[in-house]
Amino acid sequence: MHIARISYLCLLFGLSVAPVRGSGVTVVNWGGNYVGSNQTFTNLSGFSETTPVMSIGASYSGTSATFYGGGRTQGTNSGFFDAPGTTFVSGIWNSSSGDAIMFHWLGKPGGTAQGVIFWKKEDFLNGSSDKTVTFNSTSQFTLAPSSQASYVSPTRWLVEDSGNFYLSQTVVSASATLLDPNASTLWASYTPQTDIRFNSATANFTARSFSNVQAVGYYFFEENQGNAEYVPNVANFSVTAFIVPEPSSFLLLGVTGAALLSQRRLRGKVAT
Repeated sequence: MHIARISYLCLLFGLSVAPVRGSGVTVVNWGGNYVGSNQTFTNLSGFSETTPVMSIGASYSGTSATFYGGGRTQGTNSGFFDAPGTTFVSGIWNSSSGDAIMFHWLGKPGGTAQGVIFWKKEDFLNGSSDKTVTFNSTSQFTLAPSSQASYVSPTRWLVEDSGNFYLSQTVVSASATLLDPNASTLWASYTPQTDIRFNSATANFTARSFSNVQAVGYYFFEENQGNAEYVPNVANFSVTAFIVPEPSSFLLLGVTGAALLSQRRLRGKVAT
């Protein structure tokens, strides 16, 4: 009986100190059917961290539907919302192959355009919105345009970590995947609250290990435009991140230790 009890306590103690592994989960997954017809962005004046560019409504819904950001054009033949009416839109473009987040304007030599889209942690999927979110070697960003309008402006990956925004040194202009964001690219500080346009010439790209991810997304730019119609779009955007385990194992260890100590004291009292 004594041996059986010791074996049981050892098993319980062993379970309590076994490390709890973190998990990799999809925190953003935008892609699929969201609208029945083209829908313009509900807010695209400058940059905003508090007012969504798009949010769930009567004519728009789906996974990871709410996102934030902003955009601007300078010296172009039209703004995002001033381009002549065509099949395209600055907003959610309705497509039979899957809807897309689209910016639409008429370019001009010497003109520039920038846009940023990001998803906040409060809207992260799979129960990760109230957990500590980081990246590891299995984490990844994925981006793809619509097959019916397969144009992607030069684009950088975006992360907000502990209240600060960062852009990747890596630039993509087609379907792409970034595996292991901590190790596979360098990152530079980005302050869209001050200026949505990112100056890569003066940026300081360094290695980063993200420990408290607050938002993820992308930033696009067009610096060398022609007299053409621009429709950069993203039909699929997803991010897989790493969820740090809660310290529940330490709590269980404390409870087990307290029980062992209490039992020892009780035996001492009985013996005397």
